[in-house]
Amino acid sequence: INEGVIVALDTVEGLKSKVADLLALEVLARVPANVSVDELVKELSSNFETVSVKPEGDGVTFRVSVKPDEKESATAEVLRFLHSKGADVRRVEIKGPTLEDVFVKLTGRSGF
Repeated sequence: INEGVIVALDTVEGLKSKVADLLALEVLARVPANVSVDELVKELSSNFETVSVKPEGDGVTFRVSVKPDEKESATAEVLRFLHSKGADVRRVEIKGPTLEDVFVKLTGRSGF
């Protein structure tokens, strides 16, 4: 449901299969106080289809959609970018698609 309109109706697995061609790269990083998280998201969005952020403890988890065959190069690119902005990377994970990924693909906006 997006703004009161049903955009897809299926089982959880059926919905996830709609984005089976994507993985989620999640990077938890502490961002320096003088760096705007919004600006980081804007810059990352110019290179990746889906980018979302979620505060976590004293850091921020950046979630970027990547194609399975590009996960290593995408991970390196995101890490280089965050390091260049002075971010302290705490955790890096590659995950399968979630319902959040389905929502973003179908609506074009993050639920965070």
